[in-house]
Amino acid sequence: MPERNTDPLVKARKKYAEDKFNTLKTCLDDMLFANVPITVTEVIKLSGLSKSYLYQNEQAKKLLKEKQEISKKRQRYSGIKYDSIRNYQPTPKDAFLQIEELKRKLHDSYMVQCQILGAENERLKIEIEDIKKRIEQAKEELAAKEKGSNE
Repeated sequence: MPERNTDPLVKARKKYAEDKFNTLKTCLDDMLFANVPITVTEVIKLSGLSKSYLYQNEQAKKLLKEKQEISKKRQRYSGIKYDSIRNYQPTPKDAFLQIEELKRKLHDSYMVQCQILGAENERLKIEIEDIKKRIEQAKEELAAKEKGSNE
């Protein structure tokens, strides 16, 4: 049986993880720019990431804590209190950027799936050829046995 080539899968998974982290980074930077308090709940709502990702990924957890500290310091010194991001009204440009980000995520997700399926398809083609060869060998052996038993 041929050895599986998992390189495309590993690359796709790394790209997916990198994209998730970049999404978090962009979301946190946008929240800082808008001077919005950074909370896990608000980050989840804006970024679309899961709560488990924010708590289990060490790199993401570290970035979140750093940005939360910056946010707290800014709010402490600004004297302005925001009770929620719901009070923040995005501009049309913000909405456009969010749409573009979603389009990019969908496209990247589609490309990752295509790579994964392409690699799996190639593996299956090789496996099918191997099985066909074994079937032909088995047919030849059976024909040889039948020929030998008839003589």
